[in-house]
Amino acid sequence: MSKKKRHQEFFEEMEQWVKQQIKVFANATALSYEEYKKNPEKTEARDAAITYQSRLEAYEFLAGKFLLFHEGKKFNDLPDNLLKEIKY
Repeated sequence: MSKKKRHQEFFEEMEQWVKQQIKVFANATALSYEEYKKNPEKTEARDAAITYQSRLEAYEFLAGKFLLFHEGKKFNDLPDNLLKEIKY
């Protein structure tokens, strides 16, 4: 297998993995917030939700880099929705 083909396969697998992580952390964030709303005294659920939300945002940033690639833009170009407003 050529080096170029290996790089392409790695890139495709990485993109799929990032998409999977977005689903996992979106679900984990929602479940943690739901648990915290049910039991506000469980601060560990709130803390987990904050942690999962941070990771979700990081994976969404990486997904934006893949999108830039598919749009033919440079790696260091900023995704259009990078500065979206986030409310906690």
